[in-house]
Amino acid sequence: MKISLTPKTTEFFVLFASSGLPADRLDQRLLKEGRVSPANVQRAYDRQKATGSRFGECLVDIGAVTEDELHESVERQV
Repeated sequence: MKISLTPKTTEFFVLFASSGLPADRLDQRLLKEGRVSPANVQRAYDRQKATGSRFGECLVDIGAVTEDELHESVERQV
């Protein structure tokens, strides 16, 4: 799993995480937690393909999750 952190004073925030395991993928975690619908996942992947943005950013862009919800989910993913 790759992890990228950004410093903010004495705290660190996860920017992104990646894994080769399907169960660790952000889309699967959010679906399992009931935070997004399959339709929102598909819309986010379509937007990602069109824009080249990260999947989580696309979820925020389409209004499926807030930035705070995204950060919480990525932190749990790590």
